[in-house]
Amino acid sequence: MSRQLGFKTLDGGDITLEVMTETTLGELKTMLLDKHPRAEDPLERKVLRVELLRNSSIMEMDDAQTLEAAGLLDAEATTATVIYKRNE
Repeated sequence: MSRQLGFKTLDGGDITLEVMTETTLGELKTMLLDKHPRAEDPLERKVLRVELLRNSSIMEMDDAQTLEAAGLLDAEATTATVIYKRNE
């Protein structure tokens, strides 16, 4: 079964993704990277990473964990904010 998830970006943008219930956090991060304005640039893509901010704190993300296990598919889940960071 698929579901739509909405995210905010720090610059005030909105991202909506269609995800499956078995989607992992690693797959979600890849999908969010694809939505970055400079995702087409291979060098930019290599240095970017995605973090999610929820309830004023950075989510600890095990890439193998499903979205359901992470609580992102709960009906009362608050919208997460996407943070694009550069790798050091």
